[in-house]
Amino acid sequence: MNQTTHEPLHFTSEELAILSELLESAHANLLVEIRHTDHRSYRNELRRRLELVERLIKVCRPHPHMRDTAPATPYEHNLGASHG
Repeated sequence: MNQTTHEPLHFTSEELAILSELLESAHANLLVEIRHTDHRSYRNELRRRLELVERLIKVCRPHPHMRDTAPATPYEHNLGASHG
């Protein structure tokens, strides 16, 4: 894997939620695949991948002190405007 430095990624709360869902799904699938794999080298590679997915899940979890100030969708923006 290429270890070059990249610009930090910035996601909205909606994007992070979707990314988290995808990672959780990948996590569940990897657990099943590891359980059903007989080949040690392949199982070790799956475990390495599982650890990476677990690290990414931790990164994607929202921090309580960080909130998106912009509405996640135009619909939410319209709701905010109608209550004013």
